Amino acid sequence: MRRARATLILLLIALAAPVMWWLGQEHHPPPAEVFPSGELVVGIDPSYPPFGTLDTAGQYAGIDVDLGHALAAELGLRAVFVPLSYDGIYDAVLTGRVDVAFGATVVDPSRPASETRYTWGYFNDGLHLVSPASAPLTDGQGLTGQVVAVEYGSSADAEARRWNRRVRGLTVAHYPTAAEALDAVQAGNADAAITDHTALRAYLAGANWDAHAAPLTDAYLAGVVRADRRAVLYHLNRAMLDLLDGGQIDLILDRHF
Repeated sequence: MRRARATLILLLIALAAPVMWWLGQEHHPPPAEVFPSGELVVGIDPSYPPFGTLDTAGQYAGIDVDLGHALAAELGLRAVFVPLSYDGIYDAVLTGRVDVAFGATVVDPSRPASETRYTWGYFNDGLHLVSPASAPLTDGQGLTGQVVAVEYGSSADAEARRWNRRVRGLTVAHYPTAAEALDAVQAGNADAAITDHTALRAYLAGANWDAHAAPLTDAYLAGVVRADRRAVLYHLNRAMLDLLDGGQIDLILDRHF
């Protein structure tokens, strides 16, 4: 009897830490209670392909639309889409017009956490240094004496100007679009190009070119949720992680690039 009591005490001690951890977590009601209408209301920007657009039948389409459908399915809900302008994304979330807004929104650490929160990121739209696979460049230090092509006035242009102040003999060549900057590399008129991941994937999807792409910066795209809607964010993040782990996000991206 004494041995059984000692065993029970040891078992309780062993379970104390995980039980205390579990009790300390914030618990949320199931999706059916968090979304009583059975709908996940998703804000999108339908003017920014491939993330949001209208197809030939007048239906919303794009990466953010497919993502909204996939998240809703994970939660046992139906996705409903609300068109937003890029400038109206945060207002729509704060006023409760939508449960979550995507719109190719880059995580902005400077925004007040008391107002909005972000879901897990689903795409890194950071800058890449793109060069021919036969003469790969891995970072800006390899640009000594090289010509780098960029879209004029873009974030890639700003990044190239920073490297221009630190790398000897670097020449920055400006082009009207990111695609034309990449054309210059493919044609041998530039040694490398700097472009965001979206422009790079869109270009490579239609080009027969063996390119080497080295990431330079991070710019994660994520959903925006109102800060006080913690249960909404909790369920969206669980669903997003399931989609990321299961490879569904990669399949969605591959369909549109």
